[in-house]
Amino acid sequence: SQLLETSSSKVKSIVSDSRTQVASLIEAAEQKVSRGNSLANECGQVLERIVQKADHLSEMVSSISAASQEQSSGVAEIAQAMRNLDDATQVNMSQTHQTAASASGLGDQVQVLNDSSLRLKSLVDGGISEKQLVASSLSADPKLTSEQRVSARAAKHAA
Repeated sequence: SQLLETSSSKVKSIVSDSRTQVASLIEAAEQKVSRGNSLANECGQVLERIVQKADHLSEMVSSISAASQEQSSGVAEIAQAMRNLDDATQVNMSQTHQTAASASGLGDQVQVLNDSSLRLKSLVDGGISEKQLVASSLSADPKLTSEQRVSARAAKHAA
């Protein structure tokens, strides 16, 4: 019976120690689970902030992309406007050259008309011979080269 009591006492002591250790282990496990839950919650919050920042970054990239497209479109419009200006400048230059050529031609025609009116006046006044009239006509002919006109004028003065 003593042995039984000693054994029973040891068993009670072991059970008591075991309960204490199990309770300690359970408490430690609960603390670790609680800490794990806390860390998981913090990780969830951090991930949520990361997702929010990623969404914001995505919006910014979209805005930058849209602005870049608008800028590209603006540059294309400016380039087209420059081509249009260049085309208009080319047309203006061509028209200027045509106007200058027309003005030169008009100057020649004015000279021919002036010479013709002088010849006509001389003919009407009787101060010019037929030979001089023919030479004078040749010198005023716009189809002649300037050398041919000079020769005709020289012939006119010689007559």
